[in-house]
Amino acid sequence: QQGTQLQSVIEFAPRKGAKRFEFWESSISSRLGLGEAVCIAMEEGLTKVSHDIQHLSALLRSELEKTIPSIHIYHRESTTCGIVTFFCEIVDARTIQTTMWKEGFELSTVPATSTPLDSSSTNVPDLVRASVSYTTT
Repeated sequence: QQGTQLQSVIEFAPRKGAKRFEFWESSISSRLGLGEAVCIAMEEGLTKVSHDIQHLSALLRSELEKTIPSIHIYHRESTTCGIVTFFCEIVDARTIQTTMWKEGFELSTVPATSTPLDSSSTNVPDLVRASVSYTTT
């Protein structure tokens, strides 16, 4: 019932807003967004897209460390993509995600339990992940 609201056994009405394009099996809005991202990538060229993403993610890492002293960037030395993963010594990952969501940032959390081999050897807590995008950043 994600895309529609059941009125009766026979009648239904589409939801208002973009939610009407979300379905259990797949999200049409996500597919349309992917199609647009591919068009932009073809227009701009993959070399430029790659350069822009690396630049934006480096800027994000730098600003996070400069602005919030208790932030630690995870995999700093090996990351050249648009994924910026970090944790904070004094605020847990879920609180950071929720607070920044209210400011318009779309972040995800990476529980330490999702990477048991890595987490057990590095002793990091749950992480926050930002994915820099050339179409929305």
